[in-house]
Amino acid sequence: MFHGQRYGLVFVNKRWAILIGGSSDLALETIQGLRGITDMYFFVHCRNPSLRINNLQLDLGERMVLHVADLENEDAVIKMTSIILHICDKPFVYLHFAAPPLEFHRFKDSSTKTFQSAFSVQTLAATILLRSLLPKMKKNADNLSAQVIFVLSEVVSGKPPKGMTEYVVGKYAMLGLMRALSAEFEAAKIYFHAITPGMMETKFLKNVPEIVVESARNRTIGGLESVKSVASKLLKIINDPDKFIEDASYLR
Repeated sequence: MFHGQRYGLVFVNKRWAILIGGSSDLALETIQGLRGITDMYFFVHCRNPSLRINNLQLDLGERMVLHVADLENEDAVIKMTSIILHICDKPFVYLHFAAPPLEFHRFKDSSTKTFQSAFSVQTLAATILLRSLLPKMKKNADNLSAQVIFVLSEVVSGKPPKGMTEYVVGKYAMLGLMRALSAEFEAAKIYFHAITPGMMETKFLKNVPEIVVESARNRTIGGLESVKSVASKLLKIINDPDKFIEDASYLR
C-alpha cells in the first residue's frame, strides 16, 4: 500500500531520510527532531499505520511519503525499493528501526518461523534495500556525506538476557551486516552507525514480562530509557557524523 498517490513524482534536490519501521515511537520522535531541516523529506515505511503516523503525514504534507509493506514479504520489499529509487533523488540517511515483537520463551520452545521472521524484518530487508540504495548514496556523497544507522539493542553488548534467543540472534545479524558494509564502503563518504539502547518506555513493553521491566527500571546504571533520550542520540549522529568517526560502526 502506498499513501499519497505519488508514483509519478520525483522530488529533485531534496535530502531524504528513509525510515524503515517508521511507526515506532522512536522513529516518530526522530522525525520530529529532523523536520526543522527545511530541505529534508521523509520516506516512512510501516506495516500498520497508526493514527499518530497518519496525522504526522497530514502535518508534513508532501514532505512525507508513507508506504505500507510487510517486510517478511520479499517481493513487497523489492517493490518498495523500486519506489524509493524512483522518488528519492538524494537519499541522505537510512534508518532501520524495524524489529519483530519481543517474545520471551525458552530456546526449546523457539521455532524456525520466529528465527526467519527476525532475520527477514531486519537483516534481509536491510540487505535488499541497501543493495540498491548504497550506490545512489555513494554517488550523492561527493557533495553530502550519507549515513546508514541501525537501531540495535544493548543485547549485542555484554551478556544477553535469557529467553530472547531469536531477538538476540537477529540483532547480532544486523550488527554483522553493518560492520561488513562499513568495511566495504570505507573509501566512500558514507557513515555507518549503530545505536544500542537499553529497554525503552514504549508500547512494545506490553509483550515483556513485568518482572523484566521492573528489573530494567531499577538498574543503577542505564535503567529504563526514554524515547526522547535515545532519539537525541540518533539526532546527534545525523547532525554531526564526523564526531563519531573514531567509532563509526558502533555507538553506545
